[in-house]
Amino acid sequence: MELPDWGDTGNETWETASHEERKRMLQRLRKENPGQGLALLQTELKNESAAHRDELIQCLRTNLSKTDENFLQEIVTTDRSSNVKETARRLLCSLPDSELVKTYCDLLRGKLHYKMLLGWSYDKITFTPEMKKLGLEEVSSNKKEKDEEFLLRQLAERVPLSFWVEFYDCSPEKAAAKLAKKPPFGSYFNLCQPIENFGDNLWAYQTLKEDANEAYASSLMGLLTPEQREGINFQTDSKSNYIPEPWYNADGTQWGIKFSTRALQRLFHSNYYYYPKEMAERLSLYFPPEMLPKVEQQAVAYDADHAIAKFCRLTAEYMRMKEKINSLFNDNK
Repeated sequence: MELPDWGDTGNETWETASHEERKRMLQRLRKENPGQGLALLQTELKNESAAHRDELIQCLRTNLSKTDENFLQEIVTTDRSSNVKETARRLLCSLPDSELVKTYCDLLRGKLHYKMLLGWSYDKITFTPEMKKLGLEEVSSNKKEKDEEFLLRQLAERVPLSFWVEFYDCSPEKAAAKLAKKPPFGSYFNLCQPIENFGDNLWAYQTLKEDANEAYASSLMGLLTPEQREGINFQTDSKSNYIPEPWYNADGTQWGIKFSTRALQRLFHSNYYYYPKEMAERLSLYFPPEMLPKVEQQAVAYDADHAIAKFCRLTAEYMRMKEKINSLFNDNK
């Protein structure tokens, strides 16, 4: 409805605002005018405590772009707080064209090798003090993982899809599919980490098209549009009785019928028969009208007192209520 956040009148000034109000002001500016938000932060940040500086810098994640790089790099170099420096470094890691990410690419380039029959092989790399400043660790906590491979794996989990396009010498779509099919470092490699870090829609989509296992689907589905989700046959045999939080896209866009059906199937594979009222209400907002007959069908497929039957009746009630509200708004436009 485009109403202000609770307690946000829009009339605050930076000088008189509380810290929470300043965060809201900065977040609003970053949505409406990212450059103006950055300019405000550049002039006012030095007067804040370390804890407040850290929280305000995190607001730059909204519409983060190349224009923020110099400021963030200055924070990494000059700020007195190690926590603030780390926050700025993480933001720089999210920019695929930042100098920091380019450094990761340069360190990794030429160190990985893949052959169809022999699989992956890795060149040795020596840990240096400069690598520590880049946020890399020297020793793996997993005693089964070699430290030199651990160092390379950290780099591989920090590079964008463009690195793998160069590595495989193919299109982004094919590079993403090849990496998902046979990633380096075996089960130790966290493919979701760089995809989520860069918020890469194409990378997430091609990965899930190749392999929609439980871990990938739970982490990456939220990066896909409702249209893209319709073509992903993700696993529905999860024993967890919840829908992963990233699946509830923040823009509130309605899901497609295929994705909604598979999400409901996934929910009912659970070993736990407790479905909270809040989940029914939330799902009703995302389910398309075509889901109503399917939900009602599930409601009568079980005994009336069964948890699934109760949950489906409640969800169907919310869906009908949603349609009534939508009709009222449309009729009065």
